[in-house]
Amino acid sequence: MTLSKENIAVIDKILLKKYGLIYRDIRLEILDHLASELEISEGTFDEKISEFMESNKEFIQKTNQLLTQQYSKNGLQQVAKTVFSLPFVLLYAIASLAFYYLIAVHGKDWFLTYFDILPIVIPAPLSLIELYSLFTSKRRLYTFSLVGSFNMIFMIYLFLVIHLVRKADNIYAVAVFSFFFALSLMYYYSYWVAKQHTKKLI
Repeated sequence: MTLSKENIAVIDKILLKKYGLIYRDIRLEILDHLASELEISEGTFDEKISEFMESNKEFIQKTNQLLTQQYSKNGLQQVAKTVFSLPFVLLYAIASLAFYYLIAVHGKDWFLTYFDILPIVIPAPLSLIELYSLFTSKRRLYTFSLVGSFNMIFMIYLFLVIHLVRKADNIYAVAVFSFFFALSLMYYYSYWVAKQHTKKLI
């Protein structure tokens, strides 16, 4: 049988409402497989859909679980890739030199007054956008896991590392602060890469 856009929308709705596949990227991967399998069967869509979805219940649940685990791991893997990338290393080096110069000229107290919270402020807009997407139909686990991993690191900075930066000597403070500052900028690039990946899935 040939599936229409309306037929595809029905399957998508069943996956969302009946099976609880709230993340669009995971739902679309499963939907693509189901649609391909359904198209090679005989009969009409209305006759086959209920029985077909019920017969694929185990496949849907297992695939959802596997993809969820895979995408959840992806966030930390992307953070690791970012940290060991050439753009990050260059950005980290430039930031370290710039911030060390500022401390040398203006003093550490001045620097901390204006800059110490930057690794939290810079990523905040993007994090809020992704948080908002959780309440829409556009939520995607691939990007959400990435955002979650980055934000976990930024929260570690806010609640633990920032206090070490404030107490440390200048060289150590600059080295640690510059790392988180560079990471907060690379967060936007990593998110853009993740968005391009999800577009390929659709």
